[in-house]
Amino acid sequence: MRTRWIALFLAAASCALGAEATPEQIEFFEKKIRPVLAEQCYGCHSADTMALGELRVDSREAIRKGGTRGSAVTPGSPEASVLLKAISYADLDLKMPPTGKLSEQQIADFRLWIEMGAPDPREDKAAQSQAAPSGYDFDKEREFWSFRPVEKPAPPKVSKP
Repeated sequence: MRTRWIALFLAAASCALGAEATPEQIEFFEKKIRPVLAEQCYGCHSADTMALGELRVDSREAIRKGGTRGSAVTPGSPEASVLLKAISYADLDLKMPPTGKLSEQQIADFRLWIEMGAPDPREDKAAQSQAAPSGYDFDKEREFWSFRPVEKPAPPKVSKP
């Protein structure tokens, strides 16, 4: 048990310092965390939705940025992580998912994930897709009909006035 805590501490320290996540940490995220986020959270908190509370949990950047209540996950600090408070039903005003509390094992998995530094291999695809692709020709695109000045068209010719 003591060895587990030492390994956990070292993993959290390495993630906090910006080190790459280990394959074991990524596997833990992919098997224990991402499926719960996808099943329970993406319906209301993703780039494909209105992102309630301005919180998205579908990328590493978004979940750390957080929403109106601040950062959802504070790597290495479960007590400061709003996400853990929400899924634990520890805050009377914030209980997620609203359909019912997660299992104690799932909550423990999230706690462990945050303690180990919240390793997350996901990248923000929505932000990347909003960026203009390289080689984008703005001048050519300004020729599109909706960017042209309004002109008074000639009336159509009719056969039977």
